[in-house]
Amino acid sequence: MPEKYKKKGIGSGSKLSGNGLLKFFGKFTFKANSLFVLSFVLLISIILISFGLWGYKINLNENKEILVQKVEKLQNQRDLDLENNFMDLKEKIDNFKDIINKRIYSLNLLETIEELTLPLVQYNDFSVNLNELLVNLGIEADNYSSLAKQVVIFEEDPRIKSVIFSEVKLERSGLVGSDLEIILNSSFLHSK
Repeated sequence: MPEKYKKKGIGSGSKLSGNGLLKFFGKFTFKANSLFVLSFVLLISIILISFGLWGYKINLNENKEILVQKVEKLQNQRDLDLENNFMDLKEKIDNFKDIINKRIYSLNLLETIEELTLPLVQYNDFSVNLNELLVNLGIEADNYSSLAKQVVIFEEDPRIKSVIFSEVKLERSGLVGSDLEIILNSSFLHSK
């Protein structure tokens, strides 16, 4: 080692001698080695991940082919008659729902007539034509006044469209008789 370096304390006889430089360069070498090792580990990891994803892609393609074959097999096993029956069943269910929604409450008619009847009035004939919303009643009352009141009650009820009063007669029993033709409102028959 040259003399001028020995004087400054860099040589082997000084406190820092070669150990100080080795420590300094050793740290640098360790840092360089660690960066190299880290880069190498990262490169190996990327290569392994790439091979893993490539293998996974191959596996997915094989599974895709298997699933396509299973779907084709299931398509061949379809029972078209059963599917058509389900379509027919759906249509029948829809028709049944329509019938239920449009049902006619004929019992409401009897309850309404009973509700509107005066105590001094009775019926001896009853016929209904729900297609034409027509009710024919043979009516008997104690007197003309009760018969007239009964007709007015029917005419004033909003469920009844009109009342046709015909032929008043005196029965053998002493009661006043008549025939009534009642035309109902269509909304009445479809109400609950």
